[in-house]
Amino acid sequence: MERQSTVAARVGRLGRLAHFTARYRWPVVVAWVVLTLVGGVAAGKLSTRWYQSTAIPGKPAYEGSQRTLKAFGVGVRPPNVIVFHSPSVDVTKSRAVRAAMARVVKANPGAFTSSYFSTGNAM
Repeated sequence: MERQSTVAARVGRLGRLAHFTARYRWPVVVAWVVLTLVGGVAAGKLSTRWYQSTAIPGKPAYEGSQRTLKAFGVGVRPPNVIVFHSPSVDVTKSRAVRAAMARVVKANPGAFTSSYFSTGNAM
């Protein structure tokens, strides 16, 4: 009896779970099959209800997009994102990158821009 309690103390939670699973093999298999079927049915029903789009008038995402468009003049399309990366040059100190950013800003009048060069924040 003493030997059995020392083994049980050393086994831990995962060991107890393994012993339970081995002892009640078929009920555990049935439970997993039932949970899988319930999950499949729930996922099927959720996919018809979960429609994410900003193009549905009257929905919160659409209305928020319209308020953003009116307030800031943006929100109609996704932003253009430009990333400068160099394994050997610190792009935050590069004159060429600074000049490229200036050209981008000039080519897109009225566009909102944010960069290390305008904020000083390297993230």
